[in-house]
Amino acid sequence: MKQHPSTRLVLIYGLPASGKTMLARQLAPKIPAIRLDKDQWTTRLGLDVWDDEFRVRLERQLWALAQELVAQGQSSLVLLLSARSRYTRVLKCTHGARGPDRSD
Repeated sequence: MKQHPSTRLVLIYGLPASGKTMLARQLAPKIPAIRLDKDQWTTRLGLDVWDDEFRVRLERQLWALAQELVAQGQSSLVLLLSARSRYTRVLKCTHGARGPDRSD
């Protein structure tokens, strides 16, 4: 994935009801960034946020969309994922328990 110099992808992940959505809602307008929230997408589609099979499929699609937007030059994205997400496990293995460097 080609990244533009000023590209920023903020990943917020954690346990259910830990404040991910509230943090993303506050952060996105300040950066400014597009917010990709799997729970919001799920409820607007009229589906169950606890459906694990759908959650996995939706997170896969949101991850692909985030990568495509960054590759196309979208400067800032905030992506919310569950703590059980395959993508958050990959980040923890790659960057340690704290995730990628946030010194930016």
